[in-house]
Amino acid sequence: MKSKEGNNGMEADWTGGVAVVTGAGSGIGAGIARAAAAAGMIVVVTDLAIERAETVAGEINASGGSARAVKLDVTDEAAVRTLAEKLHEGHGGVRLLVNNAGIMNFGPSWEMGMAQWREVLDVNLIGVLHGISAFVPRMVERGRAGTRGAVVNVASLASISALPMSAAYVMSKHAVLALSECLSLELALEELPVDISVVLPGVVDTGIYDDSVMSRGKVDTGGRIRSLLQGMSTQYGMSPDEAGRIIFEKVQAREFWVATDPDLTRQTLTGRADFLLGQQPPQLPPAMVDSLRGIGTAG
Repeated sequence: MKSKEGNNGMEADWTGGVAVVTGAGSGIGAGIARAAAAAGMIVVVTDLAIERAETVAGEINASGGSARAVKLDVTDEAAVRTLAEKLHEGHGGVRLLVNNAGIMNFGPSWEMGMAQWREVLDVNLIGVLHGISAFVPRMVERGRAGTRGAVVNVASLASISALPMSAAYVMSKHAVLALSECLSLELALEELPVDISVVLPGVVDTGIYDDSVMSRGKVDTGGRIRSLLQGMSTQYGMSPDEAGRIIFEKVQAREFWVATDPDLTRQTLTGRADFLLGQQPPQLPPAMVDSLRGIGTAG
């Protein structure tokens, strides 16, 4: 596993460090939690669904790792700050913060109620801000004392593209990417020993579609897009543990861009660059249109 020395000579040895992973009761979060535990970290598995978090933590402990489960609502600023304070008091702080918790939405923008918009944005964006605000100041202090830290923000290929019927999700992930870039520049400008990584997962077999926020209007295209994406995830998706291993290795190497499928990410970036430079109207790929029409007419 490759590592990179920090500007102050500190190596990326994570043994004994504390990792906090939000939304780690399933999917990519669980995969990252297992990878961190395998590297010798003490993992705090957080999730709003405490049963899921306990299952993942139990599996890590049973395999010889060290983990504890914590029920955490990332939209609750006070709860996130309380967790940060407890970990500072009990362990001296956190070495790795993974802002992974997220939810998707499906449905036309005009049929999404304001409560639904807020639910998605509060989890996907404000939850990340809560994590940064609560943990990064102390991570900076620990870094100055000799322990380099890292913040990992899980975005999406949607952060460099657009997806119809998922405007709230796409907006939030574009914002997470922009936030990660700004935060990285700020820390570098101040020469502070905290690294930032932004994750652009490829197709991963996760349960994110099961908990999607669905509009309740007259247009059913959002449901059809969810079915299409969920089917692709199940049929072609990488396992969460494999994704977690790849992500953790790239974070250890202090890489800003973290892709689980580099070819797909490069293809998406190229398409985005062509779209922006060409200043063309947004268009759906013909294959996606054909697939959606096929779903709509089947049965």
